Amino acid sequence: MSLATRCTACGTIFRVVQDQLRVSDGWVRCGRCAEVFDAREQLFDMDREAPPPWPPQAPAPADHAALEQAAPPAPAEQATWVIPADGRRPAAEPAVDDAPAAEASTDPQLIRDEQEPAAAADRREPYWEPEQAAAPEAPLLPPADDQDVVLAPGLAAAASAAPVPDAAPPAAAPVPSFLKRAEGQARWQRRPVRLALALGSILLALGLTAQVLWHFRDAAAAIYPQALPQLRAACAQLGCEIRPWKRIDAISVESSALTLAASGNHYKLSLALRNKSGWELALPWVDLTLTDANGAIVARRALSPAEFNLGKNSLAAGAEQALQLVLSTGKQRVTGYTVEIFHP
Repeated sequence: MSLATRCTACGTIFRVVQDQLRVSDGWVRCGRCAEVFDAREQLFDMDREAPPPWPPQAPAPADHAALEQAAPPAPAEQATWVIPADGRRPAAEPAVDDAPAAEASTDPQLIRDEQEPAAAADRREPYWEPEQAAAPEAPLLPPADDQDVVLAPGLAAAASAAPVPDAAPPAAAPVPSFLKRAEGQARWQRRPVRLALALGSILLALGLTAQVLWHFRDAAAAIYPQALPQLRAACAQLGCEIRPWKRIDAISVESSALTLAASGNHYKLSLALRNKSGWELALPWVDLTLTDANGAIVARRALSPAEFNLGKNSLAAGAEQALQLVLSTGKQRVTGYTVEIFHP
């Protein structure tokens, strides 16, 4: 079942759904003229019923409402009684349905009043004149594949007179994937693109080189001593400093000793360090831990290269360096120690 309704203001026919009418109690708004009306008053089944007449017919008078009977729709072939005024039988002529026909009445008094004037005049027998079949009207409902909105005759004429919008441009044909790949490869092979890529690569390489030199400037100065003046000049402009290269894995402790230096718990620490690499390296710090006879830690201290009074903070390539320092533990007596080297 396909339900539809007709707008009471403009006559446009819309398709409706029972669930929607149930939610809104039948009230809908016309999409053409924005009229709000009760769709249930003009509801009909498009598959089985004809749409309500348009424009809507005026209701009959109240005193004859009880006597009127709904007439069935006229068939294609309909007969009409015609009584000529001059008594002659005219030629067959189709009845004109433009003017509304008078309603049939069953009131005996009215029938008697109408027949009294005819009694005085010559009575003539009526004759039967078949009515020509009228051409079928254009259906008001759209076909199954048409739009849901059917315009009233007046609105349909206005809509047909409106300017037609320009047609949308035709869609571009799809490009095969191998053509897209070929176009992409050709784009990257163009001379301006290749020059731009080369320039970008050079700038990225220079930036990466600058970052590496900034981070490993001490290693570069130790490995390339001939570039030391340029590195120092660059650091003077950038606000940095060239220091000895710190490589703790290339320095080893050759020997160490802790002996009494004098009375009063004074001890002398002696270390021998060796640079096993072929570059000048920074002197490490010494982590000294002192313990008593029970193995408990008495004192622990990190000793910098400056505390050994060497006058320099680097160790030449392949060279050895002896470190000595006298220290006091106060009232604590020391029986053991450990030393470790590190770079802070």
